[in-house]
Amino acid sequence: MSDRTEAFQIDSLNVYNGGVIGLAHCPGRCGLDAQGHLWRRSMDKDVATIHNWGAAAVVSLVTLSELKNLAAGSLSSALSARNIVWYHCPINDRQAP
Repeated sequence: MSDRTEAFQIDSLNVYNGGVIGLAHCPGRCGLDAQGHLWRRSMDKDVATIHNWGAAAVVSLVTLSELKNLAAGSLSSALSARNIVWYHCPINDRQAP
């Protein structure tokens, strides 16, 4: 089992008119994943990284139950505290987006 506590990484995708989309895993994620990796993220540190990266908004595609299973149920309030807009657009497993 490996421990996943390294720095929160945001990959960037440049888009039309100078926009940038950041891509990252779930902030604040905690618990074991299917590969046996133990995630022990800090929601506050991860959201601070998102804020410092310059994000005006976050779009999440996971369901509320997945957020709870990832111990990331406080995502909405953590983003709100940093004045980052949250767009929750859940996609159920094996369903079309």
